[in-house]
Amino acid sequence: MLPRIRHEKILELLEKDGAVRTVDLAIRFSVTDETIRRDLEGLHTNGKVVRTHGGAISTTHPGRSRGIREREVLNLPQKRQLARAAEQFLQPRDVIYLDGSSTALEFAKIIPALDLTVLTNSHGVIEVLKGREGIEVIGTGGKFDAFNGCYGGAMACQALTRYRIKTAFFSANGIDLKRGLSESDEDQADLKAFALRFVERAVFLGDSTKIGLKSTYFFADLDLIDVWITDSSAEEADLRSLSQRVRSIIVASD
Repeated sequence: MLPRIRHEKILELLEKDGAVRTVDLAIRFSVTDETIRRDLEGLHTNGKVVRTHGGAISTTHPGRSRGIREREVLNLPQKRQLARAAEQFLQPRDVIYLDGSSTALEFAKIIPALDLTVLTNSHGVIEVLKGREGIEVIGTGGKFDAFNGCYGGAMACQALTRYRIKTAFFSANGIDLKRGLSESDEDQADLKAFALRFVERAVFLGDSTKIGLKSTYFFADLDLIDVWITDSSAEEADLRSLSQRVRSIIVASD
């Protein structure tokens, strides 16, 4: 089989399955593992796949890790819709938690001065809120992840136990009817799962592009969401299905 044809078939498999393994491809095409590794490296160089340990994933696959700089500009209008809708869940003197998501970062930019205490593991949120009148900012500390621009690990988890958190505003890479919420980063998935154990109200900020996606690490069942705020592009059929599992769904207006 010509390399060009093999590459086309690899891309077809990625379009169907989202991810492939080197060893499986070698068996399927009756070539060596080294040949497949060269194929995947070439496709990666051309921007058609993302190489992973032992294989590759599609460039559009939700399991692909995107750094905070990339995530900050994705679906920005929708994130701003969600942020505006989330303001209604703020009350003076609340203690709130903002996670390391780019959606929570957009929310931080518009939080009003309500004598709030904001607990966060996001370096970006700290930078946005530092010095803002009427808001006390507390960082969780912990191991800093420069790629995601946030903190994680045991220290970050421990910080969450010290406060009575009224509302957590958080996001995820995907929301799936059966498996729940998922993330591409294991440390951040663990921290989100831990945070949801200590908050009085969980507000999920998930735009419509997240619906039906399953990323690498699941961290919460849908029944842990008190309120899900999504954007006006969400399909009615999806909302009806998810409303059976989520207590309250708010569709943000333009």
